[in-house]
Amino acid sequence: GQLNPVFHVTTRAMPRASDPSGNYCLHFLGGSAASGDYCFTLSFLSSDFDKLTNQSFSFLLTAPAGATGVSLLHNGTQIASVSGGTQPPTLSITSPKNGDQWSGPQNLMWTGSGSAPLTYASDYSYDGGLTWMPLSLNTTGTTLRVNPGDLLGSTVYFRVQASDGFNTTAAQVG
Repeated sequence: GQLNPVFHVTTRAMPRASDPSGNYCLHFLGGSAASGDYCFTLSFLSSDFDKLTNQSFSFLLTAPAGATGVSLLHNGTQIASVSGGTQPPTLSITSPKNGDQWSGPQNLMWTGSGSAPLTYASDYSYDGGLTWMPLSLNTTGTTLRVNPGDLLGSTVYFRVQASDGFNTTAAQVG
C-alpha cells in the first residue's frame, strides 16, 4: 500500500467517529498512545462489483499531540506509513504580492524547503478566507498557472500548503 502526504487543515467541521468493526485503521505514530486508532471499512470492489487494485480515501481527523506520522493497518497488519521530516517545512508565496491585480492568466509561484521532500496543495478564497476552493493537490511543482476569469469573486486570496509527508505549513496572500 501507499499513503499520500498528509495535509493538516483548520476547520469547524467535526470528525466522524471511528468504526470499531472496520477492516482498515489509521494509527498515529509518536503521539499520545491514548488517542487510539481511527478505523473504517474499505472495499476493493467497483460499483459494478469488479475488483479494484487500488482505492482512495480521505478523512478529517484530529491528530494527537506529538504525532509524527501515520500508518495504515489492514486487519491489524501495517501495509503503509508516512512520516514527516525532522523540521517542519518553510514556505513563501513569491507571486502574486498583496494588492496585485491580475488581468489574464498569471502564475501563482512559491518557494518551499524542508528536511524531507515536499508536496504542495493550493487553493483560493473569494470570501476573505471563510471558504477555500481547491486549485491543485499533491503536486511537487512550485508554479501554477491561474486564469482569474475561472475563479469565483473579483477579489481573492491564494493559499499554498506544503507537506513533508506529515507536517504541514501554509502561506497565504491576498
